[in-house]
Amino acid sequence: MLHLRAIVPEDRTDRVCSALAGNPGATNVVVVPGAARSPRGDLVTADVAREAVNEVLAELQDLGVEREGSIALEKIDLSLSEAAERAEERAPASATTRWCGRSWTGRPPRAPR
Repeated sequence: MLHLRAIVPEDRTDRVCSALAGNPGATNVVVVPGAARSPRGDLVTADVAREAVNEVLAELQDLGVEREGSIALEKIDLSLSEAAERAEERAPASATTRWCGRSWTGRPPRAPR
């Protein structure tokens, strides 16, 4: 399980939340409106099963979050959450997750513009 922290331009927060809600591998979605100062935006966090990370990142990039905000992922060492367990069970088992300059299966992240 990975923890997603995104600074999302205010006009895209609802679409980011919809993307996370529509992904079976994402859970524990939290929005803190107006929390981010530089860049300005809403703070959106979620826990994402490793198998679902490629799809989540692609959706956030389609919305331009990395261009006008930011996306960060952190490994969760301990998660005591039945919702997180269910998200891991629902996530597609065949996906391979690689990021941070490593190879990808599925759609890789786009280079910065």
